[in-house]
Amino acid sequence: MRVMRDGRQVRMSLYAGWDPTHYAAGLIERWVAEYGEWLQTVDDVANVDAPAVRG
Repeated sequence: MRVMRDGRQVRMSLYAGWDPTHYAAGLIERWVAEYGEWLQTVDDVANVDAPAVRG
């Protein structure tokens, strides 16, 4: 679902933070990187400035 304001799609940045000494820090870092890559495959995210397709 697109979130719109004043006719433009709202943008949100992905930020993640964790204790670098956490036992799963490497796994968390990998998951965040993979999630960010996956988000770019979601049409409404990859084409944030494109007009909404109706239908």
